[in-house]
Amino acid sequence: MTIPQDEGEPKVRAKSLVLLGERKGEGAKAAFPNGDIYEGAYFGGLRHAAGKYSYAAQPPAAEGEEPLPPAGTYDGTWKKGKKSGLGLMTYAGGAKYNGMWQNGMRSGQGTFYYANGDIYSGEWKEGKKDGTGTYFCKASGSKLVGHYEAGALVEGTFTDSFGATFTGAFDGGSYGAGAWKLASGAAA
Repeated sequence: MTIPQDEGEPKVRAKSLVLLGERKGEGAKAAFPNGDIYEGAYFGGLRHAAGKYSYAAQPPAAEGEEPLPPAGTYDGTWKKGKKSGLGLMTYAGGAKYNGMWQNGMRSGQGTFYYANGDIYSGEWKEGKKDGTGTYFCKASGSKLVGHYEAGALVEGTFTDSFGATFTGAFDGGSYGAGAWKLASGAAA
């Protein structure tokens, strides 16, 4: 519809129509062009509250082929379209993380189960180990208990499978200032 103006310029009126509207409510299912699938709640058009997101394997299966297993699944809570709160992320390679999320990243208390059998349980911040935590190494039977910063162990206690311990600082994966104590009780 066009309405003439006094200056000779036409004024155009337009009305925006929303055909389907923002997604909202529980029990919704969405399939994405890349093969990802989300089932759960929406609020204001964003994933919100409880939901499960399956990340499709890439590349997607060709027509007539069996679909590949998902590259990973997240089953937990969402806030404003991002993983937030308690959730379980399972990766295709066998690893999984069960714990707290914030802004789509591991944050707070959580446990990461590595595909090789190792386990880290402790604090996370912005997707990295940060704070107090314990790392168990399945292959060697060793354990690291200590304080992590931005994903790196900075101080704590390493215990090997024989009971010998190192307590002190760690620098880039190496032992720093500290003391060794053998399983016999002798200081090294």
